[in-house]
Amino acid sequence: MRRVEVGEDKVVLRDEGTGRFAILSFRGWAKLRSLAAGIDTAIDGIVNKLPDVFYRRHLGAGWFVTVQSNVWCVDIRKYYKPNVEDPDDDDAPRPTRVGIGLRLREWRMLKDATEAMDVYRPDIARVQPCFHQNQEGE
Repeated sequence: MRRVEVGEDKVVLRDEGTGRFAILSFRGWAKLRSLAAGIDTAIDGIVNKLPDVFYRRHLGAGWFVTVQSNVWCVDIRKYYKPNVEDPDDDDAPRPTRVGIGLRLREWRMLKDATEAMDVYRPDIARVQPCFHQNQEGE
């Protein structure tokens, strides 16, 4: 019961059963697509049972994609910055409950679906990802 919805200015990944979702701007979607090779490399590390796989990249507007050891999914999740005025808080972004975890099979299906999206919505295919300094998510 998972689906991809393409709107006027966003792509929504939605799980109808759980209500979980991820909303990406077209630039965020373009960034996710541009990171596919790195995500696939991290997935290969998980499949090969490498112990220290950790891949996190910023997609924009507080959204991150994460792949890590012992978690067999591609997690696309909204993060927030903690209270910077609290001296006990580190400044690292923290995950919220908003997001969706794609099983490895679903990730492959999503990548395949992008080709069909390119045919029906060439305007999305032309969008360039936005890159900023220090977007490695670390």
